[in-house]
Amino acid sequence: MKFKIEGSEHYPSSEWTQLGEFEIKDDDKNWHSFELQNWNVIRYIKFTILENFQTDDLCILTQVWACGISMFEGLKKKIKDINLET
Repeated sequence: MKFKIEGSEHYPSSEWTQLGEFEIKDDDKNWHSFELQNWNVIRYIKFTILENFQTDDLCILTQVWACGISMFEGLKKKIKDINLET
């Protein structure tokens, strides 16, 4: 299965920012984790299935875990990193 993940700060939204495009082998039924290629402040995520390599008409996505940090935590980390560099 090939899919893309997009994010938006608002919903409903006509503008979505692409966060990454990924592919999973159909015979691999294990947990998968993906690191996003584009970091943005987002609140909502959207999955779009681009290709399904199986012969079934349906593509079942049973669980999604999204992990991240708040905007405040991200800012604190950036400030800490800047202070360590100087």
